[in-house]
Amino acid sequence: MWGHIRSIAGALSFGLVALLASALPLRAQTCAGDCNTDTLVTVDEILVTVNIALGSLPPANCPAGDTSSDGAITVDEILAAVARGLNGCGTSPTPTPTPRTSENLPAFEAFISSATDAIIEISGFANLEGSGSGAGSPTPPTTLPCSGGGTQTVFCAPGGGGNMTEISFDNCLHTEDGASTLIDGDFVQVSPSPCFSSVRPIGVPVEMTFTGSLAVDDPAGGTTFDGDVDMDVSVVVEHGGTVQISMNGSIDSDCVGSVDVETDHVLRIVPGAPCPNIGRLLVEIDGERSMISHGTGVSIDLGNDGFVDKRYDSCLDPDLDTCE
Repeated sequence: MWGHIRSIAGALSFGLVALLASALPLRAQTCAGDCNTDTLVTVDEILVTVNIALGSLPPANCPAGDTSSDGAITVDEILAAVARGLNGCGTSPTPTPTPRTSENLPAFEAFISSATDAIIEISGFANLEGSGSGAGSPTPPTTLPCSGGGTQTVFCAPGGGGNMTEISFDNCLHTEDGASTLIDGDFVQVSPSPCFSSVRPIGVPVEMTFTGSLAVDDPAGGTTFDGDVDMDVSVVVEHGGTVQISMNGSIDSDCVGSVDVETDHVLRIVPGAPCPNIGRLLVEIDGERSMISHGTGVSIDLGNDGFVDKRYDSCLDPDLDTCE
């Protein structure tokens, strides 16, 4: 998707500037693309939004270009700035949309809470020390007992351009410090690292898939989950330790219900941070598709119609933890 943004943004910067130059500047109210809020939308301001989308400038250089307030500028927001530059913003203020409500809002809130727990676990799993690759030593299928009962069968061999680790859990129960995790299903990881290495090479994706049931009960940590999961996760560790996470798949649990998840913009979480500082997930619950955006806090766009209906200061906001 980012390559798509780059190509379209590049076309905007080189193909539309000539058109804009004949029509700008135009007097307008503060609106999309009016970076300096002087009621003028200029060619230079359009180029600023393009460069933010390309990653050459920070979003703070044009807050008005980030109409969704998610800490990033997308192709749609560039096009909105272009439209405002060509047509103006009108003489009357744009009416503020009435926030939508939905009976699924508690489920979306609960999903954010559950996804935050998963993101924190995944980012911690991405070991940031060292680098390495190699075929490693193939490991024949080995069945081991789990600490609280059940078994796990482990296998690792070269495959998928690196090493493929497969773990089959058979009612595997793990308990520690009053918390318990019960897993029944299959986990597959493809990594350039040697078999069972904790090293995550910088800049190289590690692909993980889990299909099965998962039950987590951690009273001290406030985490409870019981449901079926079919999820693909891609993890990339950047220089400096920031972790990129993409997740696509489905979840079915008593708390949230049936959920389909698609990464619209990769999630990024910096070392030590409790929440992603950027990223968007397109989430469907009971047939209702909504966009969940991480940036300065978290926002929910119910119906995915381009308007934020609910905003939270943090992904750890108590209002998001709605599962009992």
